[in-house]
Amino acid sequence: ASVVSELGEDYDCYAALFKRENVDGTVLFELTIQDFQEMGIAPLHYLKIILELQKLQTGRSYLLLPWSPEEVIRWLENYQLNDNPDEIRTQKVNGDLLCVLTKDALTADLKFTELTAQKIVELKKEKVPTAWPLV
Repeated sequence: ASVVSELGEDYDCYAALFKRENVDGTVLFELTIQDFQEMGIAPLHYLKIILELQKLQTGRSYLLLPWSPEEVIRWLENYQLNDNPDEIRTQKVNGDLLCVLTKDALTADLKFTELTAQKIVELKKEKVPTAWPLV
């Protein structure tokens, strides 16, 4: 669960949850999206945890798109879709996370409007890689 703690203070509660649930490093790698949902973990957060675990397994620094949060903000601004740059920075939404974000994560966790979230989902289908096996 130390991997989870390293993601930032928003994730400390999950490290404690995993400890309570006896989810060690081995079990953590085996959890599914449904498992994370059943534990009450927000979509943005479980997507980020899964991405970090995948990067650890592959030894790669990124899986799909090597963008920083600032590059994600610029990409969204380029299409006039950046409702909330501060939330992108705070949540450290990088290129990998952008590639796998769902409409629910965009609205509930990143505070985008429904309309903007839908436009981002549609634009992502056209413009960003999606070849990630877990989503």
